[in-house]
Amino acid sequence: MAVTYWTGGGVDDAFGTAGNWSAGLPGAGDTAIINDTSNAIVAETYATTFEELRVGNGFTGSLGVTANGALITLGVTCTSVVIDTGAAVYVNATADLVTIERTGTGDDAVRLTGDVTTLRVLGARGTVVLGEATALALDDLEILGSRTATVEVQSLTTLAAAPISMDDGRLEFRGMAATYTGQIDCHGGRIDLYAGSYTTATFEIWGSVVVNDYRDANSTIGTVNMFGGTWDAGEATADLLTITTLKLYTDATFDERNGLLNFAYTNGVHFAGAGTFHAATARKITEQA
Repeated sequence: MAVTYWTGGGVDDAFGTAGNWSAGLPGAGDTAIINDTSNAIVAETYATTFEELRVGNGFTGSLGVTANGALITLGVTCTSVVIDTGAAVYVNATADLVTIERTGTGDDAVRLTGDVTTLRVLGARGTVVLGEATALALDDLEILGSRTATVEVQSLTTLAAAPISMDDGRLEFRGMAATYTGQIDCHGGRIDLYAGSYTTATFEIWGSVVVNDYRDANSTIGTVNMFGGTWDAGEATADLLTITTLKLYTDATFDERNGLLNFAYTNGVHFAGAGTFHAATARKITEQA
């Protein structure tokens, strides 16, 4: 096992050019570090499997570029990817763990595609875009301590039953490749729902979390347990938005007022404390034992 550093001393700026690395191309068990350089590293699919890719905060160039309107990413297969830079990083990773510790402040600071077991966003400042230009399969998503981060789930992302944990920042659902069936535990920050299918999914909302529901297509959410926070559907424009089970605890607020009377509650609305339900105009409410 070896550590090889990007030097940029090769005949070009391609990731797979041996002369660009202090100890040669990364191979089995090796750690590749990109740090003290401003190179615009050319994206390609690097076929050799290695242990870890680390992009440090001394990197001020770019990794992956947009050419002629088409997104190009660096394709790597490794156990771990760590991103800690303000530079633009576009990666198609087959990896057990991708950790994002720092990003730039832009709308597309990091773009991630590929097949990743766990994504941890720990300190991003800009937007982390998931599965937009090409597919991303993700088994676990953690957004922790990232107050100014936005994680944007795009239409080519497959989450399946991936658990999602969040305590700060913003999580935006812009679309998904398939129905999400897992559980979202949100203890801080905000969630913006623009699209997606959640038929058997569970949302668990705590504290002062705000969920902004902007959905404009009919869809169903399996379970919403609100232990606090606010669900604001004031801008939801779909004809029918179904929640199978909605339970409100003390300090939780669910607001369906958007003028459309477009929410349906299969099992009614359950109060497990002094929660607040702001009903749409013309809503007929029946108390059940």
